[in-house]
Amino acid sequence: YVDACIGAFGMTYERVQLSYFIKLWNDPTYLITTYVNRKVSLWEQMVVAFKPFQPATWAVLGGLVVFISLLISIFEFCGEKARRHKLRSPEGRLEFRKSLAWDGFYQGILSFVSAGSMWRPEQHGARIMNVAFSFIILIAISSYTANLTMQLVTGDDKVTPISSIDDIIKDPTLKICGHSARRLENLGVPEGQRILGKTTEDLMRAIGSECVAGELTLEQFTTARRHGDFCHLVRIGEPLNYMTWGFPVSQRAYRTFAALFTDAEQTGYYEEIFRRYRAVDQCLLQGNRHPTEDDDEGLEVEDVVGPVCFVGAIVLCGACVQILPACLKRCYKHRDDHDEDSGESAGTPSAKE
Repeated sequence: YVDACIGAFGMTYERVQLSYFIKLWNDPTYLITTYVNRKVSLWEQMVVAFKPFQPATWAVLGGLVVFISLLISIFEFCGEKARRHKLRSPEGRLEFRKSLAWDGFYQGILSFVSAGSMWRPEQHGARIMNVAFSFIILIAISSYTANLTMQLVTGDDKVTPISSIDDIIKDPTLKICGHSARRLENLGVPEGQRILGKTTEDLMRAIGSECVAGELTLEQFTTARRHGDFCHLVRIGEPLNYMTWGFPVSQRAYRTFAALFTDAEQTGYYEEIFRRYRAVDQCLLQGNRHPTEDDDEGLEVEDVVGPVCFVGAIVLCGACVQILPACLKRCYKHRDDHDEDSGESAGTPSAKE
């Protein structure tokens, strides 16, 4: 007569009907599959150069570069070119504005693709702006190069043949491997598409050859890869279901074991033991991490908010340095003119006199 059978047993419906069980933990079940080569289209090869940034990030960086370049163009050439051009006519003013806009836009784009500022300003305010201009280009080029290199080096031309259990159910030619016919039935898999395996290793070896995917618990998947084996397999999607693990006990031992494990669970000792002795997936430690939907996404606007704000502060300082002296000079000139007018009015005799 056996009071307890120590080990991790899946608490299936059939087993629970035969014996009492002490529950250990709930383990999620996942869809396990392998990679297949995919064809890369010409369009995907062309747009890979734009993947380091999200479209909104491209718009923000590009707009900021062109805006600062236009400000430098205005502050640097407005006074000098205004004296050269005859701006009294509307045609002359329009031509001058077009020249400033084109110079600013061209120099901004050229600086961005050349990874350095093409401006050599002489005005103090324009020089301060040029520092901010060079800094935002440095940040953009460095981030672009790092993300592009990461995508080219770590990018993989392989995909999974399926994305969910529904893909298998919809295609009668596809097979799925598993341990429990009842669990596969609950998932909606037809009987003709099920392949039952005896051991976890045999089931995982069959994935990719006999079946397109397998249904395994996280514990089974991790334990099978604890020595670095089966690294070509990957789990996809959200958990399909949950498997309850436990060990069978006799009726007379059930109350004692249940009290002990309940007390251990309430004190936290139970969770600590399972975390300490859980199997380690060596494939993850080697860098074969599970792919996510965000792997191919570039930098978003939130990732460049800090540098953009810093550059904006420098541009504002440059604008103040450029505009404030001119405003003060104009104010003093206006005051002097007013004083001269007041003096002349005071020294001029009135009509009555």
